[in-house]
Amino acid sequence: MAYPSITIRRKAKLEKPMGIGYGRIAEGIISDNWNAHKDIRAGSLGLRSLTTVILTPGTELTPGSASIKVVARVDSPGSVDNTVSIRAYLEQMGSMAVGPTEAFREYPVLFTGSPALAIMTGSWASTQPGVDMYAGSEVGPYVARQTPGSFSHRGTPSVSDCGFVAVGPGSFALNFIAVGE
Repeated sequence: MAYPSITIRRKAKLEKPMGIGYGRIAEGIISDNWNAHKDIRAGSLGLRSLTTVILTPGTELTPGSASIKVVARVDSPGSVDNTVSIRAYLEQMGSMAVGPTEAFREYPVLFTGSPALAIMTGSWASTQPGVDMYAGSEVGPYVARQTPGSFSHRGTPSVSDCGFVAVGPGSFALNFIAVGE
């Protein structure tokens, strides 16, 4: 099992009236391939025990197309050498037109594994004036092939307003603020 790379940038003592607690604080960066949840010990973050850990994305991604989602939970807050459980992943969204021929779509940010991918439709072409549908001709958009960097899609008839959501593992940095003793 590979351990995250942790860089502590600053350690300090918290005093009144800081508003986020008393004790000690450590700030820094945690870098890893976030393909599963990670348990990180208090000592790795420069503290004897943890009460709170605040995480924010430390990597700048393409605006509007990809984002980092992160959730953290401190196990047994205040206990000596306790852990923080971290789960982080990439989420990417976009819009596209789907037609009867296979088309490829690249993700703005590469995943480090296969993401969970969903394609949603807006309005069907059959509801548009002048489009003649026959029985069995309507096939919703679907994923034909998928890789960590792209996917291909198909569907008939053409649907002008489809969207996709992909959620999966990525390799990126997170900023942390750890409060404890």
